[in-house]
Amino acid sequence: MIKDSNRIIITNDNYNQRIEELDKLRQDHYILEHEVKNVKMITDFIDSMDDNVQMSKSLTNSKKDEIDHLAIQIETYQKAFDEYINKIEADERNEQELLTEIQKEIDESLSKIEELKSKTDQLKTKRINAKRQIESYNIRKTFIKQFLSKDYSSSIKEAKVNADVGNIISFGAYQQDKTSKEKTPIEWIILDIQDGKALLVSLFALDCKRYNEEYTSVTWESCSLRKWLNETFVDNAFNTVEQKMIQSTNVTADRNPEYNTDPGNNTNDKVFLLSINEANKYFTSIEDKACEPTDYAVAQGAYKAISNGNCWWWLRSPGRNSYNTAYVYCDGDIYYRGSDVGDSDNAVRPALWIDLESII
Repeated sequence: MIKDSNRIIITNDNYNQRIEELDKLRQDHYILEHEVKNVKMITDFIDSMDDNVQMSKSLTNSKKDEIDHLAIQIETYQKAFDEYINKIEADERNEQELLTEIQKEIDESLSKIEELKSKTDQLKTKRINAKRQIESYNIRKTFIKQFLSKDYSSSIKEAKVNADVGNIISFGAYQQDKTSKEKTPIEWIILDIQDGKALLVSLFALDCKRYNEEYTSVTWESCSLRKWLNETFVDNAFNTVEQKMIQSTNVTADRNPEYNTDPGNNTNDKVFLLSINEANKYFTSIEDKACEPTDYAVAQGAYKAISNGNCWWWLRSPGRNSYNTAYVYCDGDIYYRGSDVGDSDNAVRPALWIDLESII
């Protein structure tokens, strides 16, 4: 007779049932054991999680302290930065205000300068006008003096009596001394006589002028020296009677024989410069072309050679191009290549035609 652990007798009839019950019990035990293990693992995991949570709380508290500390520092820095920015903005406002005041003072100063410049220009204009009036008065006074004494009559008559090519006559008056402003008679060489008219060129170079005030492409027709000769020089050098004797002449635009430079157009002038062709035609030798400047011309800037006391004097013909103008060298040789139209050391030797028949 067999009994199980519960002291139940195992018979053939209940054997299989008991075996099944035992198997079931074993399975339940296994499952229970497995569940216990799982519960234990879960419990261990929960305990571990609790430890992690505690550690996280500790770390969180530590980080929180650090963050709070950093926040305090950031707030301090932000406050200092804001104060710095405010100071910079205040400085910029002060600088802007200062610059505005300075600009205002500059504008006021410039306005005063412009006002003074305007007044200076007005005074300069008045001074020039006064000078012209004085010069005009002196010219009129000289003319009246000559007219009353009839000195002018004798000098003009002398011109007619001595009217022969190569002779030297006096006609007009111009300042020739560098210190005294008194005008003295101008001496002229008679180069040609045609139909009761005489072509004259000054014996001495009378002044020093640029061919043109600006360095640019220019011809005799457009140069500033032509304007000066026919306006300022004529008014300054000749009285009313003498001006009537000066003939308006067709002045030909002669090309440069060596460079064939375009000379522009013919002009109609009372006073002019000789061309290259005319200088070669009327002066038969190089020496005849050489010319001395007056002391006044030298004082005005004319070059005077130490070797022979002669100067360089302008011709009206163009040089190698329209930026250059031919001239006569101090030895009398013509410099065909020319000098810059703006050069300031060439002298002026005027030429003109006078009507000999108008002399009574």
